[in-house]
Amino acid sequence: MKPGQWKPGQSGNPGERPSEKVFTDLLRVVGNEIDTVSGKRKMRRLAEKGYESALQGESWACHMIADRVEGRPAVETSLNVTRCRDLTEYDDEELLALIAAQKLIDVTPDKDDASQ
Repeated sequence: MKPGQWKPGQSGNPGERPSEKVFTDLLRVVGNEIDTVSGKRKMRRLAEKGYESALQGESWACHMIADRVEGRPAVETSLNVTRCRDLTEYDDEELLALIAAQKLIDVTPDKDDASQ
């Protein structure tokens, strides 16, 4: 066997790739440390900076705080579609009904069109 080759069934990364949760856990550990300058937890200082930015009119900070304090708003969908059809699968009447339902345009046929 050449140097650097693994035996059959042996992983080339025995420690495995660290999970994303490891980074989150490290952020929590560092956030809970006491800042030597202020004597406050780093996470508290970070929260205070967020509020300071929001009070200075930074919209990203306002959204961040609202999302975490109030929770993100639920997204409503107006369509209840199980399968999207190709437009060629619709007849003219169905297409007009879809357009009318979206109130994009008035689809009432003109008198001239009705005679054709």
